Amino acid sequence: MKLIRYDAPDDRSVTVSGDSVTKTGPVSAVNLEVLKTREACRVARECGLFLAPEVVMHDSVAGVVGFRRVCSVEPVGYLDRNAGAVADLPERLGAALAAIHRGMRLPEEERRPLPADYGCSGAPEVVIHGDFTGRNVLIRASDGALLIVDWMTSYRLGEMCTVGPAWFDLAWFVRWQFLRLGLRGVPSAAGEACTRLVRAYLIGHPFAGVREFGAYLQLIARADRRRRDVCFSLRRRMAALRGDVALLSYAGALARGRHG
Repeated sequence: MKLIRYDAPDDRSVTVSGDSVTKTGPVSAVNLEVLKTREACRVARECGLFLAPEVVMHDSVAGVVGFRRVCSVEPVGYLDRNAGAVADLPERLGAALAAIHRGMRLPEEERRPLPADYGCSGAPEVVIHGDFTGRNVLIRASDGALLIVDWMTSYRLGEMCTVGPAWFDLAWFVRWQFLRLGLRGVPSAAGEACTRLVRAYLIGHPFAGVREFGAYLQLIARADRRRRDVCFSLRRRMAALRGDVALLSYAGALARGRHG
């Protein structure tokens, strides 16, 4: 039996053992993740476009949740590196995210907005994944199924936030695609794959166009950089600089209608 344990501050841990994944953490955060994950499972069953972890055990007092492990999956990571192996990966991912935003529901008392600097006037409010990145979207080798995990909003945004502008998760994913530390920079294929993702999402959840999304992506890039710099060391900030420049350039091109 393979046992892998990841420990983090404030009594958080993830243990992978056999066919189960067990997470512990603050009670309120774990309980909210369970609620969102179960709702994601419902949407996944209805649309058939992705999978979400099945909750098999939940201790709402101790802050412990157990998920059924899905084996033989790997993180999607950077789209430009995987789009060749899975030809329609950006399109499938965009369609899945659109289905999530169309279908997920939470009780009114669990609807807590993102910080104001991530807002977008005129965009519909949806239940968000909250940390939609290439680490939390996985693909199964046997059939190419997409598995979306870790339904807890990033701690940097306030992990109890559950709703935000419909473009937030999409912008967060694109932002992550450009956050590459080091001197190599971001390949042009990253922008091409992201544009395919954006267009696929807008087909499934059409309320505005690519230019409007580009303007929102510029806002997200600047807001996130301010928050990120608080927890990044100077060395990491310098390492991320080329990615930041590339992201703002890409977002500006979208806003001007000059990308794809």
